[in-house]
Amino acid sequence: MTVFGEYADWYDLFYADKDYRAEVDYVHGLLRDRGVAPGKLLEIGCGTGVHAKLFIEQGWHVTGVDLSEEMLSRAKSRFDNLGAEIRRRARFLQCDARTLDLGERFDVVVALFHVMSYQAGQDDLGLAMATARRHLEPGGVFVFDFWYGPTVLTQLPEPRMRKVESLNAVVRRFATPDRKSVV
Repeated sequence: MTVFGEYADWYDLFYADKDYRAEVDYVHGLLRDRGVAPGKLLEIGCGTGVHAKLFIEQGWHVTGVDLSEEMLSRAKSRFDNLGAEIRRRARFLQCDARTLDLGERFDVVVALFHVMSYQAGQDDLGLAMATARRHLEPGGVFVFDFWYGPTVLTQLPEPRMRKVESLNAVVRRFATPDRKSVV
């Protein structure tokens, strides 16, 4: 089981209030403003496929990759009951962002919801960036977000507790930051 293995069961519930549509609309607008029409899009760290579904609704053909087999299982099942055209525009593969080599290029590569920030060090980040570059068509666009260090150090994380419930269980997630590991 991968790092997001058991968490995958609860992921969509924890982020049910996340405005995925606004994020996809924002990225789509950035691309449109730069003259990039919907084509082939590679999503690194696709999770449970929510962004992928919304990009497809914008006209993209999406290849979603993730390290977590469990997250990909949920992404694939998200598409099971959708129309044939939407399913035809999506594929999901288990891959590591640092070593991925699909042997094809994309108009756009995205890594959203802090995928790049989860790279454990400079070497891993460099490898993930090289993956994006390797998969871009000449003139292609890479869109990613990240935690900005000075802001993280200014607006220090605080201990948090989040509770989510399903029909079968209640889960409480506690986050206790350790600033020593950041500085």
